Amino acid sequence: MKEITTASVRVSLALGLIIALTLSLSLDGRGQVMVVSAQDITLSPNSGSAGTTVTLKGKINEPDTPFSVHWNTRDGPILVEGKTGAPLPHPLAFSVTFTIPEDHYGRHSIYIVPLGAREAVSAPPFSITPSLFLDPKSATPGSQVTVTGKGFAQNDTAKVTFNGTTIKDNIPASSFGIFTTPVTIPEATAGPHILRASGNNTPAQDVPHLTIDIKPVVTVTPTTAEVGKPITLTGKGFGAERTITVKHNGNTITTDPSPLKTNSRGTFTTTFTLPMGTSLKPAITAADTAGNTATFDMTLILERVPPPTPVPLSPIGRVNWFGSSQVTFTWTEVTDPSGVVYTLELAKDLAFFPPYLKRFGLPEAKYAPKDKLPPGTYYWRVKALDGAGNESPWGIAHHPFKVGFFPFWSLILGSAIGGFIGLWLIIRLILGLYRWLKSLFYY
Repeated sequence: MKEITTASVRVSLALGLIIALTLSLSLDGRGQVMVVSAQDITLSPNSGSAGTTVTLKGKINEPDTPFSVHWNTRDGPILVEGKTGAPLPHPLAFSVTFTIPEDHYGRHSIYIVPLGAREAVSAPPFSITPSLFLDPKSATPGSQVTVTGKGFAQNDTAKVTFNGTTIKDNIPASSFGIFTTPVTIPEATAGPHILRASGNNTPAQDVPHLTIDIKPVVTVTPTTAEVGKPITLTGKGFGAERTITVKHNGNTITTDPSPLKTNSRGTFTTTFTLPMGTSLKPAITAADTAGNTATFDMTLILERVPPPTPVPLSPIGRVNWFGSSQVTFTWTEVTDPSGVVYTLELAKDLAFFPPYLKRFGLPEAKYAPKDKLPPGTYYWRVKALDGAGNESPWGIAHHPFKVGFFPFWSLILGSAIGGFIGLWLIIRLILGLYRWLKSLFYY
């Protein structure tokens, strides 16, 4: 039969006060020990979320005594292992640091178990508080983010709110108080907004809130568009009651309605038509007066049917007889769903090389050059170009037209010569008349 001895020791420390410690040691033939009374064990901090780093301090009366720290029960998961230090005339201090594991909301026990001890000693409990995580931390209205809650009540049912309005509920938490759920961001203005979560057994005031940064976004319907056909542009996440400017590849375009403004939630909808000459990957940008900007890169469908060929109408034949002349070109108007412009070429032969005059992007079925055309014979042709980049064949005037037969100086010279001849004829006529009258009276 083993002999068991119980000793009572008093230790006095002179620091302005006397601390009385009662040590209860249980020794067997192998020198097994018990931990010092619980008053000497401290835990800092003693509350926080899962993942919090804490420090546990205490005393064991034997040097080099290994021990382990357990979570929830004596046989629970080991949080950390330690060992006392060198021999001293009093119980030896120890200090270990560890991380609080994932677990549900509330108080959790911590036990210290020295190697070979018959019993474990309770350390101060740790209270787990809820925590909330968001990924990503910024989003656009209509997009999804992932909300993760930890440290909620065991098997709780949670909900998520945005600016106080529930956007997701009936979210089940695990036995460890953990949940992960996708949520859709509602319409909201640009800038920071409050995201909260709570559970049936997890008070909202115990859950730290999150701040989510709302960014603007624009969407286009249809996402693949055709030149000349209406497009609907929707913007969200802009400033409230702000004027919006819409640009296509950097150029401002006309919208309907105009001017365009957002509502109180930073949302707007407008329609417009892509202008001619649009690239295959047009960028549509919307910006408000507060500097919030969003861009949508869309895909453009180009039809491959060219517009009809325009038919030259005038001028034809001779424009005038003498000198230079102002000329107006006209041709038949053609149409296309994507819109059309015209190209006009004027030359002095049918090769049209080099052209005497060439004009691109004429919006109407007529053109009047600013300068007069000098005398000569001219050939001309016209073609149509639609908004998708398709060109019609050339419409060639069947006959050339002529400007002037003689240059203007020839008119002056001719007039002078004609006047001289006329004067000579008049003189000759007067002389002849004189001779005839004279013959009548003198014979």
